[in-house]
Amino acid sequence: MRLGRRYGMKVWFGIVLFVLSSSVLAQAKDYWADLSDVELFEMVCNTCHSTALPKQQRLNREHWEWVISDMINDQGCNFLPDKHMQRILDYLVENYGPNRDAGRSKY
Repeated sequence: MRLGRRYGMKVWFGIVLFVLSSSVLAQAKDYWADLSDVELFEMVCNTCHSTALPKQQRLNREHWEWVISDMINDQGCNFLPDKHMQRILDYLVENYGPNRDAGRSKY
């Protein structure tokens, strides 16, 4: 009977730890939000390749969406929340879209 009680206490303790850790994680700060769009772009994209690669492109929004989708689904860049991937997409379209002069970003 005592063994059952100890087991029950371990389960209860595990549940309490899980609930507390979930609460802490839910309140974790979104550090990506503190970065400027250019800092976010450079930090995320430099994880796998040089930022010179996307800077050479002159793609429209549709093509940048495809590139980002490929990076997420096929290349494993799935660690960033969607709202920040949207920021990168907007940054790429604004600074490396077909209407920007080659080699010139506003940053």
